[in-house]
Amino acid sequence: MMAPHKPEVTVPEPNSFTENTAMKRLALTAIVIMGVHSIMSTQVFTRHELAVDATPLLRQFLFAQASDPGIYPYYLMYRWHLSRWALRAGIGGSYWQDDERPAPGSLIEREVSVIDFRIGIERRVEMSTRWHFFYGNDLLISVSKNNTDYTNTSTGASIGDFRRTTKGGVSPLLGLCFQISNRLSLLTESAFQFLYYETAHKKRFEPDTSLNTDSSSKGLQTMFVPLARLFVAVRL
Repeated sequence: MMAPHKPEVTVPEPNSFTENTAMKRLALTAIVIMGVHSIMSTQVFTRHELAVDATPLLRQFLFAQASDPGIYPYYLMYRWHLSRWALRAGIGGSYWQDDERPAPGSLIEREVSVIDFRIGIERRVEMSTRWHFFYGNDLLISVSKNNTDYTNTSTGASIGDFRRTTKGGVSPLLGLCFQISNRLSLLTESAFQFLYYETAHKKRFEPDTSLNTDSSSKGLQTMFVPLARLFVAVRL
């Protein structure tokens, strides 16, 4: 009696091409994961930084003072970082206008504008991975205008009061920074300003122009700026 015939089982040889492709994909995935982890964990250093003053926006939400003539300038700051030191420059400005009728036949028109330029240097001191403080000095110049017109709409008589002030000086500063991420941070700073100012003051009367006056004043002024500004800074 013949033994039953056993079918031959053929074991396929390993496909070297498939194995190589899988190994390459696995290696590429590992490299990508390691690269992403390295980027996320490595401190980013870029020389350029822009900071926007968010204080006026916060004041509008927290304090409803739409008729307050004490305008608060917006600021845009730029820093060029050089390791622990940074060169800084900023521009700020604001504009405010208001019309008021305190009594029938009476009109008061007010217009206030401010523009501010500054350039300086600061040094950064690390306190922890998130916190650091900085100190430095700015050279600054500002120009402001404050104009008021009082008009009697019944008679047409008016009184105009016009002031223009130019200031310039130095401003030592001290600030604090909280780093949210490698590129995003919050900053605040205080300063003590030593300024020289000149003010031109004009009064104009209508229809009696003989009462018109022109005067000027100048002098020195010191001013302390508290930690009242909040900047949002982004490394580019």
